[in-house]
Amino acid sequence: MAFLHILSLISTPLVAAIVYYFYRDLRTTIHFRKVLQKNNCGEPKWALDKLPFGLDSYFKAIQVFRRGGDLIDEVMTPRYEQFGPTYRSRDLFGGNFTFTADPENVQTVLALKFKDYVLGDITVKLFTRLLGHGIFTSDGAEWEHFRSQIRPQFSRSQISDLDTLERHVQELFDVIPTTDASGWTSKVDLGPMFFRLTMDVSTEFLFGVSVHSQRESIRGTESEKKDDPSDQKSLVGKESNKPNEMSFAEAMKVAVDHVEDGIRIDRLFGLLTNKRFNAARDIVHGFAGDMVRQVLDRMPADGEKKNKETGKKKFILAEELAAEIKDPIELRTQLLHVLAAGRDTTATLLSWIFLMFVTEPEATAKLRQEVLSNFGPEGSDEEITFEKLKATRYLQWFINETLRLYSIVAINQRVANKDTILPVGGGPDGRQPVPVLKGEIVVWSSWHMHRRRDIWGEDADVFRPERWENKKSGWFYVPFHGGPRLCLGQQFALTEVSFAIVRFMQRFDAIEGVGDPSELLKKGVGVVMMPMHGVPVRLHRAGKPS
Repeated sequence: MAFLHILSLISTPLVAAIVYYFYRDLRTTIHFRKVLQKNNCGEPKWALDKLPFGLDSYFKAIQVFRRGGDLIDEVMTPRYEQFGPTYRSRDLFGGNFTFTADPENVQTVLALKFKDYVLGDITVKLFTRLLGHGIFTSDGAEWEHFRSQIRPQFSRSQISDLDTLERHVQELFDVIPTTDASGWTSKVDLGPMFFRLTMDVSTEFLFGVSVHSQRESIRGTESEKKDDPSDQKSLVGKESNKPNEMSFAEAMKVAVDHVEDGIRIDRLFGLLTNKRFNAARDIVHGFAGDMVRQVLDRMPADGEKKNKETGKKKFILAEELAAEIKDPIELRTQLLHVLAAGRDTTATLLSWIFLMFVTEPEATAKLRQEVLSNFGPEGSDEEITFEKLKATRYLQWFINETLRLYSIVAINQRVANKDTILPVGGGPDGRQPVPVLKGEIVVWSSWHMHRRRDIWGEDADVFRPERWENKKSGWFYVPFHGGPRLCLGQQFALTEVSFAIVRFMQRFDAIEGVGDPSELLKKGVGVVMMPMHGVPVRLHRAGKPS
């Protein structure tokens, strides 16, 4: 009897939940039909699972993730191939999604009907826990206010400080193993070095003081030799098992990893343990807070005129923002948002570019020839300038083509804040409008859109920088988003990447991958899409015999 009583206690709320689930689904379906008919929309294709509640997709995704598979290739691509560039689906919790790789729909979400969409509660909550509430966790008038504060700081004169890039690239070279008698280095994973590079550059740009994580990694070289260099946990130096002993760079990585884990499990993110994340977040906030207090202490008091300085003053973002933002918490928050955006995206782009150097030797040889023609070999007196980097055509084509095939943010989404319409995806040919109801999520895949043969040609999967010779960008190419939320740091990132490429091309004349070639281009999808196994390579020093 006791067992039956317990069973009844469990089954009653379960049955109620199931009844509510189907009631809500029926109500949503009826409303969807009304909106569809009212707006002369076409019937969209549905990717329905065989098991209820979308369990098929969840089980498959879990299996792929657990064995280190590729979620994009094994889960998403088969659906796009089966249902076309726009289709609808639903998740475990009964929520409806529209998946799209149609440029017209991407343009609608990011620009034409920008105000019909918001970031969504889960994204906002996860990033707010780490960064605070700022430009990347806000919508509407609040977002416009934050953006208006930051946008003027990314002018051309502010992002072309190549002296800072030079110092930090040289520190990166100090970490690369020395060459043997044949001119080759031993195996090295460049991935962690790129993350340290962008961390060091970003902190100097933001605070005027670099954390010099590259230097710190040199001090820990002996202990790091015991670690597996392909381990993604070592991205920013020696990892400490004691939370309070983490460096700022390491703490930032630990905290971002936690956010990525939350994004992967979506509405179940509350199940994550927070002890290590909390320790990492406190270190990040503490460091940034100390930097902000120093900046505010240097600022002139209200009503006091700032003395004119002679010569060229070094640009420090924190000081420029402090002229408007006096609240130290708000200033810290804005700076952390910029840091998070700049560090991971730029380092990941460098990682994919160097993997292209390994897999695309002919294009890489053309690129090096152009670099040496424009800038000379290592030690040359030929100056590297912002203008010359932009004018080095094959360099820009190479970067564009890498971003096309390996978009840093390959998958993104928005939540509709009202009933709205996407222009294509309905009807037998997929060219009629489709409804998106309030609260539903639109997921767009630049990974798939950037590889559509009807847009890019039959060689869409081929790495061919020459395709950019006469190609103009449009909504079929969105590596930096578009519309009002177009990435403010785009030119800063491209300058940093271009400069690093030139210096590497001058110092090294050959690169080869290390390990299983079939594993080299596997993708790890989180906040950004980074190489799953890092960038394991050997480099040959220019001028030395092979």
